[in-house]
Amino acid sequence: SKKRSQVSTQNLQNRTTDIIQAINYYYMYRVQKIKSFYLCTEIDHFQTKIEDKNYGCGYRNLQMMLTYLYTVPTLKSALFGGSGIIPDLLTIQETLEMAWKAGFDHTGAKDFNYSVQGTSKWIGTSEIATILSYFGLRVGVYEFR
Repeated sequence: SKKRSQVSTQNLQNRTTDIIQAINYYYMYRVQKIKSFYLCTEIDHFQTKIEDKNYGCGYRNLQMMLTYLYTVPTLKSALFGGSGIIPDLLTIQETLEMAWKAGFDHTGAKDFNYSVQGTSKWIGTSEIATILSYFGLRVGVYEFR
């Protein structure tokens, strides 16, 4: 597809491309009892690897989010040098620390003692928002109760 061609085809062993298309096919042609279903936009799935099993989910969520954001040309050019390459965990950690040094999310940075690079510290929504803000995107984190 046109969108897919704009996203890097970087070879990542834990990346599953076209997963939404596969799920769509499954529900359209394999499941008989379902009347209707709704799916999100095209994204790639990133599975946690053995080496990041207990902490990688936040990083993998950002990688999945990037596969969509890279389909929007202005966002692709703003993120991670505009290359369209999905960053590995170490690059994400390095970028988060650069964002903290640039003055983003002082409270969160203090919680991590300003250091995540090379560690197995979990990141979440706030840290992903910090990274996206660092690249100039307008983001918000909302809590629902």
